Amino acid sequence: MASRSESIVSEGAVARSATPRHSAPAPARGAARQAAFVSCKVLIADDHVDAAIGLAEWLETMGYEVYTAYDGIDALETARRVKPDAMLLDITMPGLDGDEVCRRLRQEPWAREVMIAAVTGYSGAEDRRRSREAGFDHHFVKPVDPRKIRELLQSL
Repeated sequence: MASRSESIVSEGAVARSATPRHSAPAPARGAARQAAFVSCKVLIADDHVDAAIGLAEWLETMGYEVYTAYDGIDALETARRVKPDAMLLDITMPGLDGDEVCRRLRQEPWAREVMIAAVTGYSGAEDRRRSREAGFDHHFVKPVDPRKIRELLQSL
């Protein structure tokens, strides 16, 4: 994580600049897989910092270029700056919730076709309905089986 500048923010959270976590992607199995993933940018937004970092590090081992945000406002700003190919957004975050982040991004031409998935603890039918109405393409309930995320990203 030496390539990221860090600063301490309120309540002990660590804010990182929106640059790739590593300057070069980690090796993937086989050149074809490496080529397929290197250009894919993924934004992970979750106020549970350890969960976001853990998922980011795992995706990096497959060659994804990963960005992280720990609140809704940072998620929105980072998405606008890096224009990711895919986003995994927690619903309950400080600043703006994931539904509002998704709603605002879907209004922007560049983000209309971006794959955006909710990754949340909310599992009810009403929660899934709200996710669809906000513009999410998928709704995953925590804890998410990492294979499902891998399959989703590989389908892009």
